[in-house]
Amino acid sequence: MEYDLKDKWIDALEGEYALKKGQDSLAFEGKFCCLGVLQMVTQGYVEPIRDSYGDAEEEMPTYEYLDKVGLSRSDAMFLAYLNDESEDFTNVIKHIQEYI
Repeated sequence: MEYDLKDKWIDALEGEYALKKGQDSLAFEGKFCCLGVLQMVTQGYVEPIRDSYGDAEEEMPTYEYLDKVGLSRSDAMFLAYLNDESEDFTNVIKHIQEYI
């Protein structure tokens, strides 16, 4: 991941989205997972995965999106886990700063 994008993502997690943290979904009712915040920073909207029936599955970004922003699938999965197990973005931010 490029440093500029990483910095923008962390700034958004610490700032605008700090009080909008959600769980179990990229975005739901004005709350955002850390990966949903990344999509907002890069695209201005959250794009869910579509299953074979065309229904939205908003738990993870597409592999194509992750490749585009330079985030590995394993890092995305771990960040989603940290997000869902935490009350705020603190652990997510620490992981991004140290390992992404």
